[in-house]
Amino acid sequence: MPAAMRDTLQEPAPGEPSPAGFRGPFIRGLWAGLFLFTGIVGVPALISLGTGVPFPLILAVAGSALVIEYAAVVPGVALQLPAYITVLVVLSVGSGVITGSLEIFDAFSLTSPRLSRFLSRVRMRTAGKFLHRYGIWGLAPAILVAGFYVTPGLSFILGMPKKRSIAIMTGAFLLGELVTLSIATGVLKLL
Repeated sequence: MPAAMRDTLQEPAPGEPSPAGFRGPFIRGLWAGLFLFTGIVGVPALISLGTGVPFPLILAVAGSALVIEYAAVVPGVALQLPAYITVLVVLSVGSGVITGSLEIFDAFSLTSPRLSRFLSRVRMRTAGKFLHRYGIWGLAPAILVAGFYVTPGLSFILGMPKKRSIAIMTGAFLLGELVTLSIATGVLKLL
């Protein structure tokens, strides 16, 4: 029997990741990079190509979304980009960061037994209370207040279903964008 196959059949020592377990975190890391790149650069580039808006303007809105999140529609309005383009670019960045973050957290939990034990303890103690009180819908106001850098971590730590969490966070992020856009355009019309 080859040594590599023999190594995968043996149980790892406590506290050590399994030798066969390298592929899982590596693939998760690749997925995370793909989601981040697609959300931050890929989709905005396609929007630029499809609409004829110069890519530096689109990239400016995408960059501001990384800093001020859903409020990045305000710089888009200030740059006089059409509202739908601004909303799509900011939503693309937000959904890329949300999905990429969850994949990164999954990769870390697969590589660290200590983190896995910590997560199981936290999920047993805290998740029940949080989910009983707020449910998964608590992610909607959380993303509006804490943003897309913190809320995916909260979702992951509490062990919420990934697909539903992504859908709720992305929907609430879009709602935040639309409310901010309506306020920004209303204020600009008054000026």
